[in-house]
Amino acid sequence: MSSNVGTQLDDIAKYIDRLKEQKRTTEKCISDLEKDRSTLEERIEEMRRRKDELDDRLRVEHERLQRQERTIHQGEVTYAKLLESSQSLVDFMRKEYQDTRRQ
Repeated sequence: MSSNVGTQLDDIAKYIDRLKEQKRTTEKCISDLEKDRSTLEERIEEMRRRKDELDDRLRVEHERLQRQERTIHQGEVTYAKLLESSQSLVDFMRKEYQDTRRQ
């Protein structure tokens, strides 16, 4: 009977050792997963930072485009007015010239 108790105690010790090994394996798995999660969180944060930078740059470029479009429009309107004024001036000068030649 005491040999039976000794065998049972040996079996219990073996199971405890096996459970401890499984525990170490589980702890290693958890550690690896947490490391992967941390790496992913760093990458996500870097991507957010880059996206924010791109959003800022896009905003600046859109503002630049709007300013360019306004400037082009104003330039075209002014240019058209200059052409019209120039033509009016040419017409006026021609008429004055012709009127002075007739006198």
